[in-house]
Amino acid sequence: MQPIQLQLLDRLGRIKEPVSSQFLANSLGVSSKTIRNNLNDLNQILADKGAWIESKTGSGYWLSVTDQERFEQFIHSTTLQNPHHIVNPVQVDRTHLVIRHLLCAQGYTKIEELDDLLFMNRTSVKQNINRAREILEPFHLKIISKSRHGLKIVGEEHDIRLCLNYEYGFYSTNTIRTGEQETFKRLYHFDRSIQERIEMIIRSLQEMFISYNLSVSSLAVLSRLILISAVRNQLGHQLEYAESTVVRFTNRNSYYVAKLVLNQCAELLHCTFTREDVILLAIGFVGFRIALSQDEMFRDGFLESKDIAFDLVQYLALMNDFSSINKDIKLVDDIALHLDGLFTRSRYHLYTTQFSSEVQIESSLMAKKLAMQAFVYLNEKYGIVISEEEILRLAMVIHPVFGRFPWKFQKIRACCVSNVDKSVGRGMAERLMRNFERFIEQIDVLELYELKEKDLSGYDLLFTSYKAEELDFLPDSLTVFEIGLFFDESAKSAIRSLFVNGSRRSDFHMRDYLRPEWIFTGVDVGSEEACMDMIAASLSEVLDDPEGLKQDLLQCERIMASRPRDNVVLLSGMHSHTQEVTIGVFVLKRPILWNQGLHKAQIIVYWDRGKVSQEAERFENEYVPHLLERFFHDRQMIDELVKNPDYEHLMDVMKKYHATVLMMGSSFR
Repeated sequence: MQPIQLQLLDRLGRIKEPVSSQFLANSLGVSSKTIRNNLNDLNQILADKGAWIESKTGSGYWLSVTDQERFEQFIHSTTLQNPHHIVNPVQVDRTHLVIRHLLCAQGYTKIEELDDLLFMNRTSVKQNINRAREILEPFHLKIISKSRHGLKIVGEEHDIRLCLNYEYGFYSTNTIRTGEQETFKRLYHFDRSIQERIEMIIRSLQEMFISYNLSVSSLAVLSRLILISAVRNQLGHQLEYAESTVVRFTNRNSYYVAKLVLNQCAELLHCTFTREDVILLAIGFVGFRIALSQDEMFRDGFLESKDIAFDLVQYLALMNDFSSINKDIKLVDDIALHLDGLFTRSRYHLYTTQFSSEVQIESSLMAKKLAMQAFVYLNEKYGIVISEEEILRLAMVIHPVFGRFPWKFQKIRACCVSNVDKSVGRGMAERLMRNFERFIEQIDVLELYELKEKDLSGYDLLFTSYKAEELDFLPDSLTVFEIGLFFDESAKSAIRSLFVNGSRRSDFHMRDYLRPEWIFTGVDVGSEEACMDMIAASLSEVLDDPEGLKQDLLQCERIMASRPRDNVVLLSGMHSHTQEVTIGVFVLKRPILWNQGLHKAQIIVYWDRGKVSQEAERFENEYVPHLLERFFHDRQMIDELVKNPDYEHLMDVMKKYHATVLMMGSSFR
């Protein structure tokens, strides 16, 4: 019995009502014609097994069992003959299945074999072959065809081994883990216990060198690389490297670590490894390690990486009008420690899922934006191409955690008036200075009669326990804050808001950033590109170049597609397209597919920090992006935006989040 026939029998045995051939075709990822042909073959097999498959026009197919005992004996014997679990072809990417099959084939593979492998017609198989060519391109591998022989993957042995390793990683993270080994996987079979022993060898030796702090995923990738090398050597596929690569890696500490590892693995696997095998493993050590130790700063090449990191940080500061990030020595060191592995992975196209699978912290909006800007800079200046996973990793390295770059405050002069007496006023002033010393230059304690007679033009703020109606004689230029002797955390948060914003308005200019006319409801669009057109057209009055904004957003989506959360997408280009800070909210009539159909989005938020340098600080410490994330990821607010957007209510909720965000910032504690 063919695997697809086993699957059909399993499905019909579990379904208790007639089903159409199209239903079965959809569940197995094949054509309805393939289903009908295999059902006919299956009926011939079941002729004397106590069951058959019945059909009725307009109803479908169902399994009818006449002799339960004989049928169960047949099922039992079939299971023994086919001990492997059957994996649904839909759950295994057919394109990668083609790649795995061709990589491990010793010679040419006829296209008829791929037809049988995929249960697909010739046209569909050719489409998968074309997609396979696209996946193989970054590895510098090609699929060639030869008349009367078939298809074959050709390229450098180094690239083939790394592609095999990538396919193992893809299989382990993108398919169901089952007992099946060869039918769908089509890769060399490795004993998991042997692989674990190799990982232990690497782990024990890396402890001798503090800079080789490899992740769990890295250990798995490197152990597979060793096993692949052993198999490929036995099959007669030898590695060759250019002299420049040999010189580059034989002079590194990584080479000697790799040699120690392979010496022990040679005894375990009963094989021999060449110098080129050692270099391949050394390349993996450099590319996959996660540099965390300051001892890395003493290795060869770090100063070169630090120069590149410094240039990169200066570029990010210049591009965004940031004034603190370019002085952040820790950030320069973090990027420098990361660059060596990043450049090595790019140069030798090492692909791994370790960053996306192990990074648990969600990087911030501003960090992702800076990471994409860094990607463009590194690509244009050094010609390296990094994947979306690498950008996420770079975002985690950059990640300017909110509050890391504190705002620069101009200290103010304040006065304090108590409705009890001056001694109570002095107590209030003392507490205020203790809690807000960084904001207050001087605070004078006055009596009510002094307040009436004194020139108040030298004060910016008045703290008082009097009611506002009792102080109707005060000038409009003086901000009054009513406060008691013992103020709580909510009062502290409100006072902090007064100091943080320049005009001491508690809404922090959000009415200027998010205006009623920039909230668009009932928008009817059906695609991502249509959304970009709609954003550019709706904000055309404040945009310098609407078409430039669209192209910028499309480029950002190509580099790293946005991930909707609760049907909300927060978008921003790599460049500023408005003069002042702008936030546009677009509520669609219905959700649309986003990120290649994996997610849906109904609320699109475009934010732009503008070109006014004074506003850059609010984005450098991530105040505005962090506020947007918290506000637009509030499910209650999302529902209200979709059903009945009330602008005044939105502003009230924004004020609450404003206070929460300030409390979270380390520079405001």
